[in-house]
Amino acid sequence: MNGNGMDEILKPISPLSSRKSRGREERKDSLRELIIYVNQKLDFFGYPAPLNFFDSKDDNSVKKIVECMLSLLQDHQREFGVREELDDRHRRLQSDYDMACLSNKGLKGKIEVNEREINKLTLRLIKMEDELKDEWEMHKLTRDELAKTKSNLQYTKTQAAHDVKKREMEYTRFREKMQKLLNDSYRKAKIGLQIVNPAPKPSKRLSNASNIEHGLPIKTGASEAEEEESPVDAEMFKQIVADAEAREKELLQENSKLRKLLFDVQNHISTFIESQAEHEATIDSALIDLQV
Repeated sequence: MNGNGMDEILKPISPLSSRKSRGREERKDSLRELIIYVNQKLDFFGYPAPLNFFDSKDDNSVKKIVECMLSLLQDHQREFGVREELDDRHRRLQSDYDMACLSNKGLKGKIEVNEREINKLTLRLIKMEDELKDEWEMHKLTRDELAKTKSNLQYTKTQAAHDVKKREMEYTRFREKMQKLLNDSYRKAKIGLQIVNPAPKPSKRLSNASNIEHGLPIKTGASEAEEEESPVDAEMFKQIVADAEAREKELLQENSKLRKLLFDVQNHISTFIESQAEHEATIDSALIDLQV
């Protein structure tokens, strides 16, 4: 070994050159580890491995490296196509998802509106059921009152007819009694009718015919003389006749008032019955609509 060689050997190594050499060694070590890792992954995924990256003069090694790169490029191309297809599908799915979200939002709004409408209809139905129940109770009470009113009306009509018949019988008995009293008075007092402001004196036969028509006794010469002698009895007879006529008028007026009252009551009841029938028909139609 010459002096220059010894100088090179004995020449002190600078710190910078030592750091560079250590860096190269570390890179080589890391490169070997990386090559080992790549070969393991290539073998795991089915690619031609292991690859010899250090001996580039070997044709087989070069061929294996080229084939592996070609496979990687083909896989990358397939992955790119698949990725584009997936991207297109993702865009379509995203568009469908957005449309579904919008549709779902609209449907949610409609559902909320329908729920509010259902709540309103439910409350209205409950209110209508309560009103219908009240109307049914009122209808039941009205029907009971109508039955009572019909019964009372029938009783009133029967009682009124009985009262009218009783009054007619009383009036008939009163007339008979008055007729009997008058006849008795005629027979006892032997009085006749005295005409105020008399017309020309009719014949005796016509006067007797008039007395027979009115139920009065036939005047004779003696009775005419007695008539002139008993003016008090004649006045009493007039008073009795006036009282009888007044009583008859009073009874007729009462009978007319009673008939009018019965007619008004009958009209009122008829109107009430018709209104109740219309009300029942309205309630029945409402029940039918509610059931439907």
